[in-house]
Amino acid sequence: MSAEDVERYDHGVSKSFPRNRLLILGFEFAWGIGMSLGMLFTVVPSYMTVIGAPKSLIGFVVSSWTTFSPLQLVAGHFLAGRYKHRWLPVGYTVSVVPWFLYSTLSFLFPGSLSDTARLALFTVVILWFAAFFTVSDATYFAMTMDTAPLRKRGSLYAWRLIILGSATFLASFFTRWVMIRFPEPRNYHLSFAIATVVYASGSVLMLFVREYIPHHRSSRTERSGMHGLVERVRSLTHTVLGNPNYRITLFFFVVLFTARELNVFVVTFARDQLGISGSQVVIFTVLRIFLAAVFAVGVGRIADRKGFKAVTLIMSAGFAVAFAIVAFASRQETPSIVLLYLGYGLHTGAGALSIMALASMSAEIIEKQDTTVLIALGNIIVLPFVLLSQPLSGLLVDITGDYFTIFVLGFVLSVVGAGGFLFLVQEPRGRRMYAFRFPRRTR
Repeated sequence: MSAEDVERYDHGVSKSFPRNRLLILGFEFAWGIGMSLGMLFTVVPSYMTVIGAPKSLIGFVVSSWTTFSPLQLVAGHFLAGRYKHRWLPVGYTVSVVPWFLYSTLSFLFPGSLSDTARLALFTVVILWFAAFFTVSDATYFAMTMDTAPLRKRGSLYAWRLIILGSATFLASFFTRWVMIRFPEPRNYHLSFAIATVVYASGSVLMLFVREYIPHHRSSRTERSGMHGLVERVRSLTHTVLGNPNYRITLFFFVVLFTARELNVFVVTFARDQLGISGSQVVIFTVLRIFLAAVFAVGVGRIADRKGFKAVTLIMSAGFAVAFAIVAFASRQETPSIVLLYLGYGLHTGAGALSIMALASMSAEIIEKQDTTVLIALGNIIVLPFVLLSQPLSGLLVDITGDYFTIFVLGFVLSVVGAGGFLFLVQEPRGRRMYAFRFPRRTR
């Protein structure tokens, strides 16, 4: 963006930004409470382990949000030039209704389903949740970007994670009580039922957001319907892949996203090898959100000043160190739960920056495109690698029982991603190749 474009955009969003920021942070607080009780990436795989799910199925279910990324394109197409906040309460509520019914009925009528029927039904319920959540969350993410001044996006993201982490921490005491008070799997059923109610209630706040739609996006697409969507996707794909910097950037995001998805096996490793309880799984959730907030506090300012290429380098380093820690722990005769907590927290804290970095760099490299559609297209390109990485890694664990290989693979991918962003990706806010200035050598 030119300086004039930035000034015009900031002027348009600044008037409503304080109000919108308050509503967005209120939404994050509600969802932080819900995540403590029912997070897809920690509590769900732990529950599936309890009810006897194979690791390959757990890997598929946890990565299912990426499976439904093409739906983001549909949403981005039909919501282009429209107010996104009106869709969000509907999308989020619809996503949790089957999950709420399953959890409530399972809690009230324990033992009414066989283990096989329970696993099959829960898998369907979570896939339904993932489908609508994926569409809604990309829309929400795009809305938060579009309603924030360009150089306040990093700090807003930091505050979002701070509030999310604070709420998760506060709710974790109640979650631990639920997990201890009721036997497995009823403790999970009650936890999920409460979480889904909180998720739906928090999404209502989005109705009161005042959106700003830039002038170049304000007109609706000339062709509506699926034919118009196909034409738009073809045109956008030609545009983004025709940009050399975007191609290189996206390739190394694929590498890092693949590494990011492997962290779910830290939880299943702890459950399998150490037999941790549901109350201990809550600690994984708290660490995930809390360290994401810690990363965001410092990284948000770096993103505002240096750009998001610098963020990807920090994220890559976090991934590499985290995988080194959990790989070391997995080779111990008695794995240390403290090392697993540390590695998982560091990895997920760094991983929380990934979507923001991809979305922001895409929007800055490819200007004058709808943010939701750019996020969706990036996720779709990443999709095949995520779909292969988690289920195949889970299958490897099912066959060999070996987690060490997966953790080493994650370390290698992290190092490759770091090198790519450091030496090959150009910062979109300037012409410098490197994110940080290196001191010049003096003779």
